[in-house]
Amino acid sequence: MRRNDIVVGVDGSAASWDALHWAVRQAYRWHADLHVVFVDTATGPPTQRSPDSRLTQMVTDARRLEPSVRIYGHSVSGGVAAALREASTRSRMLVLGNRGTGGFGRLTLGATGQQVATHATVPVVIVRGRQASEESPIVVGVDGSAGSEAALASALDEARLRGCGVIAVFAYGRPEHPWLSWHGGTDAGALHTCAYTALETAVAPWQDKFPWVGIESVATAEQPLPVLLDLSSHAQLVVVGAHGHDDSAGLIGAVPLKLMHRAHCPVMIVR
Repeated sequence: MRRNDIVVGVDGSAASWDALHWAVRQAYRWHADLHVVFVDTATGPPTQRSPDSRLTQMVTDARRLEPSVRIYGHSVSGGVAAALREASTRSRMLVLGNRGTGGFGRLTLGATGQQVATHATVPVVIVRGRQASEESPIVVGVDGSAGSEAALASALDEARLRGCGVIAVFAYGRPEHPWLSWHGGTDAGALHTCAYTALETAVAPWQDKFPWVGIESVATAEQPLPVLLDLSSHAQLVVVGAHGHDDSAGLIGAVPLKLMHRAHCPVMIVR
């Protein structure tokens, strides 16, 4: 597997077909090979169709969708999260649906999806919600952390390939946000100006690097999750870092975890 390759985890469920279709398009954008990894999670009586036959059908369908993309199928068994992490270790990103059967079936409830997103060493995309047009914006959460810097880089890269704009959002939520170093008391207007300036300063190098991508900067005193959820209803992708300023080391942050469960469009979690 090459570093540019994309891995999609499937199990034959309707949501994994959605993930497969999204991943095919993503592989086309990146001129990447696509590896379709079928994880056999069956624990009861054998189904009428074997995992290999379902994998073959999914790979065949993917090749019809985009004949120019080289697509490979792999069937693995065992623990879902561990198998997908191992399969995607050297890839560009790992793509998953938000629901499935067997071990994938509780992705929106935390088990598999949270394990994969927490421990994966590559960006993880959860394909969920509506599939917006490629003219729709990409939304990226920014809070001055290393994770949000990585998210900005990924969001601009994706926008470059798709020909769309980016909405960079800093929802600071409170005056004592660690990025602000605010000492201005209760002056809401001055606080907002401080937050907007911090956001614009963070965005500026990326605007210089991608001058043809339109970037809208949005600073707000609201909490991050409701702002990102609202914007996700009009976006084609939400990009966030796995860790923000308020997150404990070694754990995925509360905001990306809840976006995995509730966003209205696909979510990319980056490191």
